[in-house]
Amino acid sequence: MATNNYNQMSTETYKIVNNKLVGKCDKKEALIQALYLLLNIERFDYYIYSWDYGIQIKDLIGSQMNYVIAVTKKRITDAIMVDSRVTSVRDFSYEKSGNSLHYTFTVDSIYGAVKLEKEVSYE
Repeated sequence: MATNNYNQMSTETYKIVNNKLVGKCDKKEALIQALYLLLNIERFDYYIYSWDYGIQIKDLIGSQMNYVIAVTKKRITDAIMVDSRVTSVRDFSYEKSGNSLHYTFTVDSIYGAVKLEKEVSYE
C-alpha cells in the first residue's frame, strides 16, 4: 500500500545569496531565509504579498525614539509569528546607534533556536 505524504509539506526553497539564486535550501536554513524576508519587506507596500506578510516599519521614521522602542518589539514579533514553523520570539535587546535602534532577539522554531537582528531607523 502506498504512503500518503500530502500532509508533510516540504520546506525546500530557493536559496538567495547577495540577491542571486544559488541553489536550494531546506529546514532551518530555509526558515532563517524566510524570517530575513519577513523582516525586510515593508508590510502593505507590495500587492504580491498578503496583508499579514512583512513588517510595518517605515511609518516610524520621524517618530520619537521612546515610541519606536515601545512598538518595535511587538511589530517584530507579529511579523515573525506568521510563519507556522515559529513557536516564540524572546530575549529582545537593543542598542541605540545614531538615529537607529539595533535589535537582537531569539526565535524559537520547530528546528531549534535562531538568533536574529533587525535595525530600525526612526529619523
